[in-house]
Amino acid sequence: MPVTIQPSDIEELTRITLAGAVTFPEFIKALNAYGAMGPTRLELYDARGLSGERFSAEDIDLLIEYFRHHPGRRPAQGKTAIVISQTVDLGLSRMVSILSEGVVNFEIEAFESIPEAMDWLIET
Repeated sequence: MPVTIQPSDIEELTRITLAGAVTFPEFIKALNAYGAMGPTRLELYDARGLSGERFSAEDIDLLIEYFRHHPGRRPAQGKTAIVISQTVDLGLSRMVSILSEGVVNFEIEAFESIPEAMDWLIET
């Protein structure tokens, strides 16, 4: 399965792993499933295992629209860390972070390592 969602040992943290080629519709389907589960305040998206085509600029715009139309999907003051391994993914992740400002009630940041992302997620 290209997207897996797992609770973490850390309270209020969910780890979402993306592996292989993940299409935009598959990603949205996973977000909907996660929303139905009851999202947590903290999320760690591990996208280091992605391969294949990346989301397009149009997909990024659609993702921001998804956030706009699902404002209560996440608890307020939440944090989402996206961990990537390729420079192109870092740029796309930062674009999502910038475009989501003022649209979502949680922060989104991109990182190149799990420890760096975890430090940011659990800081008070």
